[in-house]
Amino acid sequence: MDVEAVDHARSLLEEKEADFVIFGDLPEMYQLNVLRAKDCLSLGSVDIIDLPNIRKFFMISNLNRNYYVDFEEKKNAIIQARKVMKNLDIKKINTVLIASNSKNEVLEGNILKVLVKESKIGDVEVQGVYELSRFLSRESQFNIYNSGVNLLIMKNYEMTRVFINTLRAFSKVRIASLIVGRDCYAVDFSLYESKENIYFTLIILEKLFIKINKVCLG
Repeated sequence: MDVEAVDHARSLLEEKEADFVIFGDLPEMYQLNVLRAKDCLSLGSVDIIDLPNIRKFFMISNLNRNYYVDFEEKKNAIIQARKVMKNLDIKKINTVLIASNSKNEVLEGNILKVLVKESKIGDVEVQGVYELSRFLSRESQFNIYNSGVNLLIMKNYEMTRVFINTLRAFSKVRIASLIVGRDCYAVDFSLYESKENIYFTLIILEKLFIKINKVCLG
């Protein structure tokens, strides 16, 4: 039964008759088959976060699940998130690189700024490198509450998951976690523990569906 469902879902995506895939309790090997991914490390992700007391969504984007992520991959993670953000009618993408603020990582942030500038993406601005604890603190001069930052680029996917799980444990946050495949978005609802996050994710998918289809029809 799983094999038939996988083949059908894959054919719908290949024929561009579907934009999104929602997985239930389906083994990872079948998910990879549907998404035409060689392994789980090649999958991208965009997490859309609705945190209390912040009147905006902010996002975290990872191009893949590799432990080591280079400058070019981080630039492409920004471009990957930009597509989602534009479809959610977010006009300006203000990005920070979350790191330890060491000399090497400040240099990495500056290189990322140059790469984005060279890509001529006018609605994206890389605003620097910040430690996560400082960026989340209301005591900091520049933080997530008083800045226009709406996109975080972290060291890697693993660090993102730790942060996401911490948010879920200690705050009333709504999170939609999108898997980014080769030519579609997917959601694995078997990993969701909160009905509120499921409803929030469905709302996000509806917004994306409406926008994507308006673009196609237009």
